[in-house]
Amino acid sequence: MINGKEAPRVKRISKEELEELKNEGYVIFSSHNHSNFSDGADYHEVIDTLVKFGVNLIALTDHNNIRVAKHAKAYIKDKYPECGYLIGEEISSNHGDVLAYGLQNEIPVDEEEKPSVKDVIEAIHKQGGLAVVAHPYHPGEGIFRTFGGLKNSKIKNLNFDGIEFYHADLPPFLNYMCSTLLKLRPQMFVLGSDDAHTVHQIGRYFNLIGPNIGDVHNIDEIFNTLKQGNTTVLELMGWTARPFHMLPGFIDLLFKKGLKRINAFAGIYGLFKGIHFQHESLGWNPITPQEFKVLLQQIIQTMNINTIRLDAMRPKTNAYDFALVAKELGLNVILNPKFVYPRGLENPQLDRSLTYDDFEDFCLNHAQRAQDAGVDIFCIGNELTLELSDDKSGHIERFNPEFFTQFTPSLLEMIPGLGTTRLAKIGKGKKKEHKITAYLEKLSEKVREYYDGMVSYASGAWEIREVPWKNFDIISCNLYFSDIFLEFIEDFPKLIIKILKGSPSSRAAHLFRQNIQYLKTFKKPVIISELGFQTVSNSICVGPMPVQYHKDFDRFEFDESAQAQAFAEVFKLLKKDIFVNGVIIHEWSDHIDKGFGLTKLDNTQKLSCEVISDFFKTWKI
Repeated sequence: MINGKEAPRVKRISKEELEELKNEGYVIFSSHNHSNFSDGADYHEVIDTLVKFGVNLIALTDHNNIRVAKHAKAYIKDKYPECGYLIGEEISSNHGDVLAYGLQNEIPVDEEEKPSVKDVIEAIHKQGGLAVVAHPYHPGEGIFRTFGGLKNSKIKNLNFDGIEFYHADLPPFLNYMCSTLLKLRPQMFVLGSDDAHTVHQIGRYFNLIGPNIGDVHNIDEIFNTLKQGNTTVLELMGWTARPFHMLPGFIDLLFKKGLKRINAFAGIYGLFKGIHFQHESLGWNPITPQEFKVLLQQIIQTMNINTIRLDAMRPKTNAYDFALVAKELGLNVILNPKFVYPRGLENPQLDRSLTYDDFEDFCLNHAQRAQDAGVDIFCIGNELTLELSDDKSGHIERFNPEFFTQFTPSLLEMIPGLGTTRLAKIGKGKKKEHKITAYLEKLSEKVREYYDGMVSYASGAWEIREVPWKNFDIISCNLYFSDIFLEFIEDFPKLIIKILKGSPSSRAAHLFRQNIQYLKTFKKPVIISELGFQTVSNSICVGPMPVQYHKDFDRFEFDESAQAQAFAEVFKLLKKDIFVNGVIIHEWSDHIDKGFGLTKLDNTQKLSCEVISDFFKTWKI
């Protein structure tokens, strides 16, 4: 007994008994599992597995987001209408994790300045939700962990509704320590959980709620029953059986997906599979929103995309009309202002007097318009070190070795894991911080006054070590699979150059992998915001330099199969060795056949379309 209240009960039970209990008006509740929207398995697999075990009330509690909710609810309603869904979130506080149930809106968390436990609980209660202390004595993530945790007595001042008393991954003595907390706050209801990150971890602890619950979809009735403490933790397998049950999942997690998932901060926002649509953005073949809708429907059907990236020009742009069409068709929209033709498409001349101040006003105007259009990700700029300059040179004129050498990383910055540390900065010597760093810090703060969605920046590959990624929600990089940038680091230690010997493909793969590993050290979702190849025979060698501006343009031979093969090479790498959260193909169409476009001048698709479509169809977390 605890203060006159019966101690938390754990009932060993079989799957057959679960079915009998449901017939008696009990609810079988799985309270803590993760999906591919944080660091768990595909939500379809999680739901299917839970229902197979006999669960009829499900909460997917991803880290600091509820993005899976609309997908999970729709899937359950369609496939398992007899089951209920409870919107949940595992929220990081400054002292550990809190489980929230019954939310209406996501409770955001700033990883740099996590909210207090008290503030998290208040935010949950404001939405009418229930706050549960998650794995209280977990060594690393529990609120009352041994090192760096709160004192037990603090529980009196924390208005928790429930406690995750039994956690399937923790040894019994850590779970039983929760008795101390119940003595201090006996009104908390008790839950047990799998906290599953793979489907093989499911089936250890469920919760019995009831009896006499008339409708599993009646959240108010379920909440009232929980508050009354009418719960029993169900144990489906003992400690001796668990290792054998979990072994396949451990092998799968570690050797098949785990290493790249752990390194990638995978799945937080699902996978972005998209096309960079540039008809209007660069003034080539402008089309109306109506024509765009018809074309976009065809692209969705043939290319298996779920995302489109748009560029917004001034003074007039159809980009926001396009954004609304794309949202109507169910796509994610990534949009960035592109200050290239300030006089409009009628007079597409580069303005070489553009300043950083000019772009700031331009960007903030578009941030407000992006907010009104419901854009999902607003990139506050695109390769601004190329597009803006104080030297009066144009975009293409800046595309030269002298320009790129100023961004050459130091040896320490090229070592994965060290690139973001203070030690790496020592390797820069007397190299000054580029102007773009402080500029993007300030601009990202100002943009958030106008736009409350996810903020990013479409970085050039040469810029990634100058961008203050801590200021952004998502990392976006225009990362081309090419060995062209190797010439810009040849003044650096020969060790790097020796590693990079081999075919253009192997050289490109090495640099590609290094850049992605660097970006992952920020522990944020990484999207390749531009990935493309020109339709010429030596696609990988040519890289991002537009061939139409090359002095020997005529020597480039049109070659669809070379472009398609280049895509196949990089997709093989992305599916097997490197994980990113999104890939945006650059670009749908072009004004020259030899360019990056996926369609020819007669609007028929190139061979690359089939390769890309197949990749998007089969690419999963």
